[in-house]
Amino acid sequence: MISIAVLAKEKSLFDLIITQYNHLPIHFHWFETVERFLDHQNFDEWQVIWVISKSIDWAQETLAHLNEQKIETPLVCSTTEPKQDQRQLFWQLNVREIIPWPVHRIELEYILKSYNEIFASTDQQEQYAFQGSLEFINGVDLLRTFTKATCTGILYFHWGERKGRVEFKNGQIVNGVYRQMDPLTAVLIMASWNYGFVFFKDDQFVSKRSIMLTNDQIFAECLDYQKEYQKLIASFRMRKQPYYPHPGLNYEEFGPTERKVLRDMRRGRTIEEIIENYQGDVNFILKKLKNWADQQFIIPQEYYQQIKKQIEEEENASPIKRLMQKLFSKQEAETAQQPETKEHSEPLPALEHRFVQTDVLQEIKNRLEDLL
Repeated sequence: MISIAVLAKEKSLFDLIITQYNHLPIHFHWFETVERFLDHQNFDEWQVIWVISKSIDWAQETLAHLNEQKIETPLVCSTTEPKQDQRQLFWQLNVREIIPWPVHRIELEYILKSYNEIFASTDQQEQYAFQGSLEFINGVDLLRTFTKATCTGILYFHWGERKGRVEFKNGQIVNGVYRQMDPLTAVLIMASWNYGFVFFKDDQFVSKRSIMLTNDQIFAECLDYQKEYQKLIASFRMRKQPYYPHPGLNYEEFGPTERKVLRDMRRGRTIEEIIENYQGDVNFILKKLKNWADQQFIIPQEYYQQIKKQIEEEENASPIKRLMQKLFSKQEAETAQQPETKEHSEPLPALEHRFVQTDVLQEIKNRLEDLL
């Protein structure tokens, strides 16, 4: 497993890397600025430093700063369609490779594997009894394999910045570690991943048993977790559309974690994008999103645009127009509340100073607006 330091001013570029290129046996770590990277100081742990930016000027300044430090780690760079003179400047800044952006993951793998010193076998890599990609291996089937083999050791799960492990003792799953989750939930989450990299290390020193279920019970829980996931996903009829917070939403009614998710949705996020970027219990956040959608705290793009347009029209309306709208709505409400009159009752005589028909009010409103 190699480590690559990613220097990217735009967090969205790093997010794209860890979601699109997670099948590679690479750990990506994000640094927003070159100053933060230099504060890290331990440069030896990085096999490659990858500078990515939509701004060519920012990329050049970052590379120049790295050259001043005389760092020996290979530098690669990605930016949007640099011109020939700009490419020449990158070469002068000791860039080993100018990787096109965006880059296809097969092309990226080919480029990185051209550096023999990066993918060369090391003693640490050779001690792993098994390595594989979760794109080609079902997580539950993988766990079954190690239980049948009565293995003792640790199965590591890596997916971008997500890292966890499942521990076995003589084929029994005894513990799961992922973030701050309880052991069983940690196993359920990692077994549901469709992306990332796994490797197994024989180790007699595993944790004490913290999951008291049998292996078959754990597998049943995993399948129930995945069925619940499919049911929750299917409940979003417009899951292909971006969702937005309701324009009139009061963020003070939500906790800090919830506000973070809602603020991220201001730019529009599909349900798939939300769960891809969410690093916790996916079923938990899906239940939360379903509840928000039912209460219209979040709404699909189609409805969001309609409501936003309506609000903008009301805000841009003239004072006279807003006054008339309130008057008409009030008049309609009062009319709806009045009891029905009997058929034989005679209508009240109209007085000259009263408006019997709303078209008279409409005519006055139009004339007033013409004068403004």
